[in-house]
Amino acid sequence: MIMPKVISSKYDSETSYVVEYLVENDTYKPWRARLFSQILQNVEVPGFRKGKAPENLALQQINQAAVEDTILRETVSKFADEALAEARKVVQSENRVIRDQSIDLDSEAGPETSEGFKFKVVLSLLPKIDLDPLEKLTLPKIDPKDLPDRLSIEDFISQEKSKFLASFNEYEETGEIVTAKSRVTLNLTETVEKETKDIKDRSYTLGVKELPVEFENNLIGLKTNEQKDFNVDLPITSGSKKTQLIKYSVTVKKILEPKFNNLEDIFSNSVEAKKQFPSPEKFVDFLKDFYEKETENINNEAKQRKIIQEVLKLIPDFNLANDQVEAEETRILGALERQAIETGVSLGQALINSGITDITNKVLDDKIDIKKQVNQYLVKEFKWIYILRTVYEIKVDKKIEPSELDTIVQEMSKKPQEYGIDSNLETDRIRDVAFDRLMRNRAASWIFNFVEEK
Repeated sequence: MIMPKVISSKYDSETSYVVEYLVENDTYKPWRARLFSQILQNVEVPGFRKGKAPENLALQQINQAAVEDTILRETVSKFADEALAEARKVVQSENRVIRDQSIDLDSEAGPETSEGFKFKVVLSLLPKIDLDPLEKLTLPKIDPKDLPDRLSIEDFISQEKSKFLASFNEYEETGEIVTAKSRVTLNLTETVEKETKDIKDRSYTLGVKELPVEFENNLIGLKTNEQKDFNVDLPITSGSKKTQLIKYSVTVKKILEPKFNNLEDIFSNSVEAKKQFPSPEKFVDFLKDFYEKETENINNEAKQRKIIQEVLKLIPDFNLANDQVEAEETRILGALERQAIETGVSLGQALINSGITDITNKVLDDKIDIKKQVNQYLVKEFKWIYILRTVYEIKVDKKIEPSELDTIVQEMSKKPQEYGIDSNLETDRIRDVAFDRLMRNRAASWIFNFVEEK
């Protein structure tokens, strides 16, 4: 393979590397003539065998523009792939990470010149990122305030026992008054602001977290056919600190009570329960083991969050691609506006509910301030993404194999909802998403393992 001649190479900017190539005439002209001859040999001319017609007659049968386009594409394919590979080696030897690549042909003068065939390789790069500060990373200590609120192991086991009892119990219509373990059938009316919803003959089991505690407390003590009106303040969305007042009007239609009140009775009388666990002790052992593993996962996640925070502090800032940041900023602000309308809250509260900002004790009304908070979030996010891509390209030894990527793409195509992607997404785009997720995971794992090993 004859490599095209390098005319010039330079960094057009911090994030753009351009190499200009020339396929000289002593290489290009024979190549072009051979291509042209092959095309003519496939032209059919009436009265002649295929490829045997005089050239002047064959030329009359072809679309000259289409032929030139074919020659152009074949020439780029033959010479540019090798040129791209050489250009990539240059920037990679300088620990630069390639974001995108393209072939640029001179659209005004055309690629053909008196010297031969000219083209440019343009490599779009990530900013130059200094990874040396990663050496300063140390394993962080986890403070209790870094961990989410959760039930104690005793309360967790008690809650899961109640759910298990409810799942495998037998309920009998012996109750006259709602208790903390009743299964009740209700007719209820729910009013949020001016919107009212009627729910008929809905059954709920108390004590198993099916209903908010505040709601359950208002049911306890009611009798069959008794009606009660009450109000409850509930979070607007799951985990939100912002609440809204909901008005209820409830009528108790039926009260059932559990036949069995403890695990021993359930395991003695339920075949289905025994299929799950051989004994109450084994069930409790399972719960303890689950809680311990969940605790370990929560601690690891907290530790990883602190490592990410430290990485973002240690790695010096660098210029981000403004077009990407601005596009994502527009998308997020649009999503927040829709969320604000749907939930009836201010744009600032929608931002707080989203978890994007750390601010929870300040009223955000100014749109400029809201946009600033979104921008600060995105700057951190993109900085982290760029760091991960650089770590993947420079530090990670085990790169993503094509077969591995193919498997993930197939899975994502079959189950788009499970992977959180649009079901109409084209395969090439799914491939990009799959690569991005695998790349981030592999790079983040390298960073976490690096800290652990230190």
